[in-house]
Amino acid sequence: MSRTASAAAAERTPRGHRHDAQVSHRETGPYVLAFQLADDEFGVDVACVARVIPNAGVTPVPNSPAHIRGLLSLEGRIIPVIDARVRLGRPRISESAQASVIVLNVAGGLTGLVVDAVGGVLRVGEIDCAAPPAGAGMEGARYLRGVARLKDRWLVLLDVGRVCA
Repeated sequence: MSRTASAAAAERTPRGHRHDAQVSHRETGPYVLAFQLADDEFGVDVACVARVIPNAGVTPVPNSPAHIRGLLSLEGRIIPVIDARVRLGRPRISESAQASVIVLNVAGGLTGLVVDAVGGVLRVGEIDCAAPPAGAGMEGARYLRGVARLKDRWLVLLDVGRVCA
């Protein structure tokens, strides 16, 4: 049975940090867009993804917070772009040829997220999801919604609202 992204979005519960052992599929949506930061793989709910722009020209903004990469012009709209590496406590690197901007719908507006490389769309129903470990002590843990076990690796699920706030 296939469902549209809007139907999945209508079923989602409010986003919040879960402290119990399971993250429901209704909270994560049926599909996630996977992307890379260094050697780690992350995912965001595809219902939040407006588009992916490879090799986007981001204009730096002087004196902006460290996690703000700059601004991007998208169809006549200027949107802020966040450096996912810096936001999650990793060192900033210069953009690679594979770097992309994931444009996200957040709180009624658009925000870009610079990532090292975009993977593909994964069905959450095929993976085992759990809340992030309590007291993990990881820098950037407040931006996590959960983790998903794939066949041979882990996928870290991000809370888009918190990452883009």
